[in-house]
Amino acid sequence: MTDFEKCYLIISAIDVLFTAIIIILAVYGEKIKQIWSSPKLNIKLAEPNLNKTVNGVEGWYFLIAVTNDRKKVPANNVRLLLNKVYKKAPDNSWKEVKFSGPT
Repeated sequence: MTDFEKCYLIISAIDVLFTAIIIILAVYGEKIKQIWSSPKLNIKLAEPNLNKTVNGVEGWYFLIAVTNDRKKVPANNVRLLLNKVYKKAPDNSWKEVKFSGPT
C-alpha cells in the first residue's frame, strides 16, 4: 500500500466519522439541546415553624427554597406541588401523614 493510499484511507475514515456525528446531531440534536440548556432546579426544605398562626389560620408552615444551579438558563413559571407529606416514625421509617383538611 502506497503512502497516498494510506493517506486516502485515513481521510476517508475521518470523513465517515464526521458524517456519523452529523447524522446523530440531526436526529438527536433537539434532545441534546434540551439536556444541556434546561434549568437545574434544587429544592431545599427548612425546619418547620410549628403552630404558627397566619391570617387567623393555625398550622405548620414550612420554608421551601427553589434554586436554579444553571444561572444562564432561566426557569420561568415554576410551580411546586405538594402531593404527600411523610413524617419520620419512632422506628426511623417514613410514614405518610393523613390530614383531615386540604394540604
